[in-house]
Amino acid sequence: MIYLDYAASTPLRKRALHVLEKSLKEDFANPSSAHKLGTCLYERIEMYRKEILKYLEGHVNDRMVFTSSATESNNMVFFGLNLTSGDKIMFSRADHASITAPADLLKNRGIQQVEIKLKADGSIDEEKFWTSLDSDVKLIVFSYVNNQCGTITDFCKLSTEIKKKWSTVHIHIDAAQGFGKLPFSLKEARIDSLSISSHKIGGPKGIAGLYLKSNINLTPLMYGGGQENHFRPSTQAAPLIFGFYEAIRESFETIQTSLDHVQEINKSIRDNLNQKLSEIRFPYDKVSSPYILTFILPHISSDIILRHLETQNIIVSSTSACSSRVKGKNPVFDALHIPPPLHKFVLRVSFSHETLKEDVEFFCSAITQIYNDLKQLMKRRD
Repeated sequence: MIYLDYAASTPLRKRALHVLEKSLKEDFANPSSAHKLGTCLYERIEMYRKEILKYLEGHVNDRMVFTSSATESNNMVFFGLNLTSGDKIMFSRADHASITAPADLLKNRGIQQVEIKLKADGSIDEEKFWTSLDSDVKLIVFSYVNNQCGTITDFCKLSTEIKKKWSTVHIHIDAAQGFGKLPFSLKEARIDSLSISSHKIGGPKGIAGLYLKSNINLTPLMYGGGQENHFRPSTQAAPLIFGFYEAIRESFETIQTSLDHVQEINKSIRDNLNQKLSEIRFPYDKVSSPYILTFILPHISSDIILRHLETQNIIVSSTSACSSRVKGKNPVFDALHIPPPLHKFVLRVSFSHETLKEDVEFFCSAITQIYNDLKQLMKRRD
């Protein structure tokens, strides 16, 4: 099988799988228990919490809260800030559903929405952004890497500029698609919170993290025990946390070699398909993460191409996994300046350090053959 949907989810890294299997067998105790087994697990969790903060280069007093998903982490920020009627939040309609959906729910409570407008290449229209920002804005959300088109936002630069004038606004970063793949340091940023995800970097599903700056306090979504410093009461999933940490450790050890590899893979596909398919469009190749490549193949529905690729055991996507059920006009594509008539022709491929050159060459040959065959079939029917 040729898997080219790593932006949706990734296979477990071997080291993370080994740690997870071992921990599932041995670490069955409750980390909140007062006995030796529980205490040992608690101490290991706290050690890994500190280590993850080191990878982010956060301050020693900052916090890392373990959650079940980046979606939960994002929701914690939206609903934990206790926004009131008249407050404003800024976000992009091209963001992940875990940002747009809670923003829409808050709208029903009187919270005003200010859309961050994007340029045709997927980057933020900074001129419109700055004119939209005022003292009523209490929350600004940026996606470090857009999960659909891969566009990179320099949140370090933007957050520093924002805080110079609006020091009290809460700046939150959804870094699920960038953490462990693209280098960044919180030393260079003035943000308040940041979401990271395990299964995007070869760790287990069901575990993620929310970084909180030391002076940030949010109202919990749940109440119960005192876990996660009373902020997220639930029995901590020690095996998942340990597997997550191992995936982080390995991804950071290989971050530059992996980046070099996927840059070569990305360029190879663009060059190959540009030569073979004259109608193909790559709208977002200038400011995008090389881990994600979105393109448009007009005339043939992406769902049809996707199914034909599956018959050859090639797995790609037509949109992000959380938006895959959207039919017809797609609000994410609208925000990314894709004309509505072209929404059904969008395809996305995404990569990892495991993606092989020979696999992407086979993919390019297969999709070219499929596209040309389907076009000929359509001509005959006409």
